[in-house]
Formats: sequence, structure tokens, C-alpha cells
Amino acid sequence: MKSTTHPKGIQTPTATTTAGGENRQDVHKRHIIEAIVWGIGLLTFAVASMLVHNHPGPWPVELAFSRTVQILPYPVDRLFPSI
Repeated sequence: MKSTTHPKGIQTPTATTTAGGENRQDVHKRHIIEAIVWGIGLLTFAVASMLVHNHPGPWPVELAFSRTVQILPYPVDRLFPSI
């Protein structure tokens, strides 16, 4: 039986397989799914950016988070003592 593996480890690409030995149809399907997921992510990011940009005031969660973080006792005064 003839080997399709190149001496350096790279296979000879054929009509059904890639140089890495993967099935071309599987690779094509994977690329379509990747493009769809990237598109959904980009659309979600764009919509979220527009919502945040067009909101008239601070979000209620933002204020609660900021107040909580400001109340927490961090040892910053020990790390950076005033001179």
C-alpha cells in the first residue's frame, strides 16, 4: 500500500484531505460554525456597546458595585504609606 505521508511529516493534500490529514468537509463545516459564532459574538458586543453608550445615567448595578468596592477594607495604606 502506498504511503501518502511526506518524509518530513506533512501529508500530500488530496481532494478529500488536507495537508494535515483532516477531512475537507469536516474542516469546511467547522469554519462555517466558527464564522457564525464570531458573528453572533460581534453582534452581541455591538448591541451591548450601543446600550451602554445610549443609557442616560449610571446603571443601578454599577452604583451598588462601586459603593461595595469603596467600602471594602483594602490594605493599600500598608502597601503605599503616605510620605
